[in-house]
Amino acid sequence: MTATGMENSAWQLLRQAEQKYLSLHSQGGDVAEHQEWNGVLFCIGDDKVLAPMAMLQEIVPAPTWIHVPGVHPWLRGLANIHGTLVPVVDLEGYLFGRNLAGSRAKQRLLVINDGVNRVGVLVPEVMGMKHFWTSDEVNERPQLDERLLPYISAALRRYGEHYPVLDMRKLFNDPGFQQVAV
Repeated sequence: MTATGMENSAWQLLRQAEQKYLSLHSQGGDVAEHQEWNGVLFCIGDDKVLAPMAMLQEIVPAPTWIHVPGVHPWLRGLANIHGTLVPVVDLEGYLFGRNLAGSRAKQRLLVINDGVNRVGVLVPEVMGMKHFWTSDEVNERPQLDERLLPYISAALRRYGEHYPVLDMRKLFNDPGFQQVAV
């Protein structure tokens, strides 16, 4: 076979692979299975959960906040985040009845925006971003504190990692979460 014949053969293989790819995607094939899902892994109590990056506006170190009188202790106060007042909710305080204590060095504020609400959710520690495919979703939920269960919408498993996904909309829509006055 000549060099030109080998070039044509390689070119033909690439064209066939491209046509197969385009065919799969134009038919709806497995596009949904191969969409990337990104989340932030953080601690809550003794568990690790994911929050969807799509709802996170930003992650900042625990800010200084101003106390608001007459509210539940888990509503820590209001913080100025880039010129906007954001309510600071202690997630452990809300879910478990015990506010975070100790050093703020590892604590982070997840600024959540669902299009209507903008809330800062204070968590003990953020472990970083995790990347999954939407096809990594599994029915089996990892063992976790039962007080988290009403807010878990999915679980993802990949490379031996298995994490629940905390649905911030479920949290925001919980009547207890909306009732901040004592």
